[in-house]
Amino acid sequence: MTIIYFVIAIGILILVHELGHFLLARRNDIRVEKFSIGFGPKIVSFKRGETEYKIAPIPLGGYVKMTGEDPGDAEAASDPRSFAQKSIWTRIKVVSAGPIMNILLAFLLMSVVFMLGRMEPSYLSETPRLMGVKKDSPAAREGLRRGDIIKAINGKEMSSWDGVQKEIIISAGQTLNFEIDRDGLVIEKKIAVETLPELKVGFVGIEPLFFMGDEARIDQVMANGPAAKAGIKAGDRVLTIDNKPVEGWTEMAGIIHSSGGKDITLTVERGEERFEVRVKPNYNKTADKWVIGIVKGIRPSDVPMKERKYGFIEAIKNGFNECFKLIGLTFAVVKKLFTLQLSYKSLGGPIQIAQASAAAASYGISEFLYFLAFLSLQLGILNLLPIPILDGGHILFCGIEAVIRRPVPEKVRSVAQYVGLVFLLTLFLFITINDIDSVWGIKNLGEKVLNIFK
Repeated sequence: MTIIYFVIAIGILILVHELGHFLLARRNDIRVEKFSIGFGPKIVSFKRGETEYKIAPIPLGGYVKMTGEDPGDAEAASDPRSFAQKSIWTRIKVVSAGPIMNILLAFLLMSVVFMLGRMEPSYLSETPRLMGVKKDSPAAREGLRRGDIIKAINGKEMSSWDGVQKEIIISAGQTLNFEIDRDGLVIEKKIAVETLPELKVGFVGIEPLFFMGDEARIDQVMANGPAAKAGIKAGDRVLTIDNKPVEGWTEMAGIIHSSGGKDITLTVERGEERFEVRVKPNYNKTADKWVIGIVKGIRPSDVPMKERKYGFIEAIKNGFNECFKLIGLTFAVVKKLFTLQLSYKSLGGPIQIAQASAAAASYGISEFLYFLAFLSLQLGILNLLPIPILDGGHILFCGIEAVIRRPVPEKVRSVAQYVGLVFLLTLFLFITINDIDSVWGIKNLGEKVLNIFK
């Protein structure tokens, strides 16, 4: 089912994107030769009028082939219906129509989500009052206390935990200026955001999930990590470390982080069985902590949930607000990626998208539509980046042409598009490898492949 939901999600986004290009091209009397959903040889195709419509097997994109789109197409240069013969403004409209359609789809879907209603943690809409401060965390070192209220971060007002968490997550490795209300007195604290090694996102040790459902039960074991090698599995519960009882996840994590790399003995409960395992923590340079590669997930019983549902007008208003929040978050992530403040490892590739789409669908149509809106927004925004080979790159070439009053030389365009293609393929390759390593582990996958041929 994971693959099915992935294909459905990606298929809808590609169809809407390419439909934008197609409709604007037809509206401006540009001849469309092919309309394809997917890449590769055709699975199904038919021709209607002057356009061939087809579905291809690789669901990672699509294309609309217009006459004269290739600058080297000499025959189409004199065709009045070719893309190349249209004005600069017309070409910009046709190229930008795909990403804009994706962005419009996101706003539409998000409004529907708020009409249908979706379940989310109750604390997200609550005042960001600290439920606790994790021991030895960045927040603890700066003296934050339980009961403190976060008023602003870097001058930006914070009225709920939702805004606080989003700001922290994308700020790994940065220093944030917190304005804290402590018993009516406003104080400022500069807190260096660390990286949560298991999830590769920023944290400071005040996040509510650290203090909700603190049971030391393992929800995910990282491939090739010390815990996986020791035989620990998802669902196991840690009872003691070195024969000393642990009260919860927070205490357990603190002991592991400060282990100094020495072997530790865990008493583990798995169903009715109890046994001991010896684990040697690894040092994580990014987080400056010792870790064993285990993750605590969120269980419904851990976090109080509430349904957020609105009438037609309020749903549109809240849907638009949510999209604008996500747009701001997307630009913040892009900025940090290009300034090397954020690792590409924090991005999700096709495997994680497939898993996330299936997980969202399992929670109901509303969550699936939210995920679809989120993806559509990312696709629209990222396609507008001025990188050759993307729609934004084509818009950039049109802009340069408007300034220099002549088309960008074909050789320059070809080299730029080749560089853009290499960059994107390299990034896609690294993200996919990171996907595989996060989900299955490169070493484990290699062993499985070798076992097939034994």
